[in-house]
Amino acid sequence: MIGAALNLALCIFGAVVMAIWICALVKWDGKQHCDGDCDHCPFPKCTDKKGDDDNE
Repeated sequence: MIGAALNLALCIFGAVVMAIWICALVKWDGKQHCDGDCDHCPFPKCTDKKGDDDNE
């Protein structure tokens, strides 16, 4: 009985996560939103912005 309830809860959780993911994909505008703080950004530097340390 408990196993069935846990399986049902897992299926509901999966459906909710998938719905949130689909909504996020629909609302995404396809642009990268960069705040310009390249020193604290975990991602590689943007190619369209030139900073003081860009020597490429």
